[in-house]
Amino acid sequence: MASRQADTMASRQADTMASRQADTMASRQADTMAGRQVAALNRLQSEGQAPRVSRRQEGAPKAGMAPKAASGKRCRISLDELLRSEGLEGAPYAEQAARIDALAAAGAVWAVKSSPTNGKRPALHVQWWRRVAGERDDAALFEELNYRLHPLIQTQFYRAHPAAYAKDRAEVLQLSAFLSGSRDMLARPASVNERSFQIWGREKFLKRKRGEKLLRRCGIVLGEGGLNAFETAEPLAAFALCRQAPQNVLVLENLDAFCSLRRLLAERPRPLLGTRFGTIVYGGGKSVAASLRQFSASAEPYLQDRGCRFYYFGDLDWEGLGIYEAVAKAFAGQGVLEPFVPAYAKMAAMAEGRTLPESDHRPKDCPRFFSFFPAPLASAMRAILEGGRRVPQEIVTAADWEADWEAEHAL
Repeated sequence: MASRQADTMASRQADTMASRQADTMASRQADTMAGRQVAALNRLQSEGQAPRVSRRQEGAPKAGMAPKAASGKRCRISLDELLRSEGLEGAPYAEQAARIDALAAAGAVWAVKSSPTNGKRPALHVQWWRRVAGERDDAALFEELNYRLHPLIQTQFYRAHPAAYAKDRAEVLQLSAFLSGSRDMLARPASVNERSFQIWGREKFLKRKRGEKLLRRCGIVLGEGGLNAFETAEPLAAFALCRQAPQNVLVLENLDAFCSLRRLLAERPRPLLGTRFGTIVYGGGKSVAASLRQFSASAEPYLQDRGCRFYYFGDLDWEGLGIYEAVAKAFAGQGVLEPFVPAYAKMAAMAEGRTLPESDHRPKDCPRFFSFFPAPLASAMRAILEGGRRVPQEIVTAADWEADWEAEHAL
């Protein structure tokens, strides 16, 4: 009997030992396999073929899924207060609703379900819960920054400034979801407003400082190599007498001067103060700067000929000279925008002996403008400006242009 018991005990011990050895071997094999998988994926990521992964990613939400609301102290806030805090007071309602939805999806705010809705479409509750300032869960934010965002989004800035990420989190998650699920849309260029709406549901988000700042923080460019979005500009409002290239082009600051010259030249094409122009352009003040900055998109092909010469004529006051400086700077990528010197000389001559309107604009440094004028004329114009006076472009009328032409033609 004792012998049998001893044999049974020995057999059980041997079985237990074998089972433990088998479990240990299986565990080691599983760890080895998992390690190889992680190493392989990380190797692919270093080659630009896959995002870096970690075993800590297990349980991470899929792209596009709304994160859970973070825990912490909360405070009750009205919808109006919430909109004011987001800088959306007075914004279109569709944009307000999209922003609130994004904040809710990110867990930054959540509705007080017992509060009524505002009666609009889409309906929003009039009361909301929001985390109390200073009650951030930075550990959860770092977990998200390190493992849950699309790999194209750079996280260095946000890891150094978690408070900034807490504020930008809703929009960053929307960007990450777009890159994860709709990145193929970036293959085709889109305007800035179109791309902005695709990603955030707000067409003007990227044109506001908040959108520009967010892209900068994420290390993503607006154009090629990033969101592949292009700026748009109003087309040039121009009257073409001919479309031959090269030619002289006159940009006029004010609408009245443009319309007067268009009528005059349509009746009979003629030189203006000794210069024949093929096209006149309505500048509309500083608004033409955007069109000239995007000249290849806003101008007709014949105007883009490098042989074309561009001239500018506007008000003789500090604001008008400042407009010229801004427009000339915007046009620098295309060529030189020269003041139409004979027209300014005529303005200064017609201003002599007249009571001129006062100027309420501060003096500006306009080195580019005055560099085109002979010293006596530049001094005469400076005397008018520094005396607190101004000469509007409208001092020269169609009758004056025509009289000058007839006098030249008679000679």
